[in-house]
Amino acid sequence: MHTIEYIVFFLALAEELVGTQYADRFVQQYCSKGKISVEVIKDLHIYVRELLHEFSHLSNKLVFYRAGVDDGSFQKVLDNEGYNELPKICFTIVKKHHNTRFFTWDKQSNQTHNIQPSTVIDTDIISPNGFDCYLNSSMYKSCVCSSTSSLCDTLRISWSKP
Repeated sequence: MHTIEYIVFFLALAEELVGTQYADRFVQQYCSKGKISVEVIKDLHIYVRELLHEFSHLSNKLVFYRAGVDDGSFQKVLDNEGYNELPKICFTIVKKHHNTRFFTWDKQSNQTHNIQPSTVIDTDIISPNGFDCYLNSSMYKSCVCSSTSSLCDTLRISWSKP
């Protein structure tokens, strides 16, 4: 018996003149026997074609917002899902399961506190090889907050105006 694995992705079509249009899909996939998860979306071209049909035209830039990709699979996702000359594709991989925690330290009381919601950490501890950051999007009063880690493949898309 195969286990069902759900992979969610978000597809944004960037349009310079009319704003940003977007659509999303839930993709149901079956894992191979003995496998725990599927990191790559199978038959991605079918889903992209379906989404683009909604907008009646092909954008020159696509942005995928993906969750559930482990550390070792980012390059595999780029190789299998992002191999296109046109449209240019950018992946943002979001991870919640990591061991990094952030605190503030109050010198007077010698106590640590959770960081504030909307705090972005994008210097010093991030990878020098890409655009990545940590975002704390929630407020926690009685437990340790866990920020999401985001890794963005910005090499494929230039965001400046032509």
